[in-house]
Amino acid sequence: MKTAPSFRSVIAPTITAFLDLKRALGCQCVQELAVLAHLDDFLEARRAPALSADQFAAWAATLASITARVRRDRMRIVRNLCLYQQRSDPDCFVPDPRGFPRAQ
Repeated sequence: MKTAPSFRSVIAPTITAFLDLKRALGCQCVQELAVLAHLDDFLEARRAPALSADQFAAWAATLASITARVRRDRMRIVRNLCLYQQRSDPDCFVPDPRGFPRAQ
């Protein structure tokens, strides 16, 4: 059995609560876990105070070597996390999907 990664960035509690909710709803969250672990590592390495538009754009730039469809899916997962966070913090950043790669 795999152990869940320990998130360390400023948004770690939000990631954990988001994944807990998804699991409670029956989602295995394999892809979500991998994407959010990558985002968490990115934010922790930069010592980011929050997930902002600039941080999101910089993180999305690290996905440049993968296909547009996969990039879009990963960006959508982070957007869903931000929408979840917006429930408790109405002023938090939420990525605009119009800036995501086009669906093919």
